[in-house]
Amino acid sequence: MANNENLYDYAKSKYDCKDYTTAVEICEELWNNSEKNDSNLLSLYGFSLRKINQSAKFIEIIKGLKDTPLIKNRFVISPLCWCIYDEYIKNYNVEDENRFEIFLKYANYITGNIQQEAYNKKIYDDSGFDREIINPYVLTIKKVINIYSEKVKNRYSRNIYNEIIKWLNKLNPLILSEECFEFEDAKGKEREMASSKEFYYQHMTKALEITEDFDNCVKIAEIALNVIDKFHYRNKIWIELRLHYSKCLIAQNQEEAISHFEKFARKNKIWFIWYRLSSICYKFGKLDKCLYFGSIAIVTEYTDEHMVNLFYTLGVLWHNKGDILKAKEFFQAAAYYRYINTWVISEELGYYITEYKINIKNHPNRNNIIKICEELSGFKTKDKYEYGIIKKILPHKGYGFIETKMLDKDVYFKLSELKMGVNAVPGKKVKYTLIKIENKYIAKHIKEVN
Repeated sequence: MANNENLYDYAKSKYDCKDYTTAVEICEELWNNSEKNDSNLLSLYGFSLRKINQSAKFIEIIKGLKDTPLIKNRFVISPLCWCIYDEYIKNYNVEDENRFEIFLKYANYITGNIQQEAYNKKIYDDSGFDREIINPYVLTIKKVINIYSEKVKNRYSRNIYNEIIKWLNKLNPLILSEECFEFEDAKGKEREMASSKEFYYQHMTKALEITEDFDNCVKIAEIALNVIDKFHYRNKIWIELRLHYSKCLIAQNQEEAISHFEKFARKNKIWFIWYRLSSICYKFGKLDKCLYFGSIAIVTEYTDEHMVNLFYTLGVLWHNKGDILKAKEFFQAAAYYRYINTWVISEELGYYITEYKINIKNHPNRNNIIKICEELSGFKTKDKYEYGIIKKILPHKGYGFIETKMLDKDVYFKLSELKMGVNAVPGKKVKYTLIKIENKYIAKHIKEVN
């Protein structure tokens, strides 16, 4: 017995010295020669196996102990949950639809058998080890949220957002870490990832808004803006946007709420904010304001297919005003961008396509649309051209890349964005409008530089 205790202590010392292979060898010998009832030994064995990428082996060992009290021991559950995280959670890909139910099953096992650890800054500062990740509880929930968020991109569903809320409710935001995760990207550039606390508020406010729980969206957004000092990737702006949007929908004084929303839009000068303000006015039947704010959105930044719903709405408003020429410009844009993206053309849009004899294959006249919006709103479009050199063309795939000094990577563009007369060959100097969509840059309206 004493000899076994000495061996266990030796294995523990090897683990502490990061000699995980030796620790595994000793633990395996001790375990195989034991009565298989020592939770401390089994725990060390599990953690050691995980360190040499043999999490699956530990899971199999636990399966062999089915119906024994040992598998419910907290010292054993901790390495088991880490091993399950390694095997079934960490590297799960949203495209692996066949394994999604297994992924959820194990995610539920982890969150049902361990608890969220409070973030402890002193432990983090003293050892560099964040108490929040002593167990995989938070990491598992964040992974589930990210997978559901990816699913939404492929198939919008309110049910998915309800699932996101359900999983977020497993977290206590008060004890989530506020530390930003620093990492080095593939090009060696230092970057920061949002903290777990910011992650929670970012996803919760979005899910509450989309599920139309506007009262709680306002409450959570206000808390987020008060408790988070540093935001990433415009997250503060998006949370403020959800706050203003939700306040408008529950406000007793609509005019006052819209006025505050407008001040927010003028401060940030982002087209999507103007678009959301326009959509609020449409909901409230304030159609002139809807047309005005929608026009400002287009003048602020013309983003092609991302404005397809806005184009349709403005077309309807101009149609109702009896201005056939202006209405046709917007219906043409709505129809064309739906056609080239193979999106569904609604029965209502189909009616206007027939009414206005629109050829959906014809490219909309961007300049005409911007001019209409400038005249109505009083805003002027700024020339925001960037310059670069065509680096690569892939005609069979329909896209290419532009090399630019402004960014540390090449800019993607669709060949359809090349304007008439552009000699699209590698080395050709061009100017273009740079659009940022979900942290990716895309070149639009590409013209040749003489």
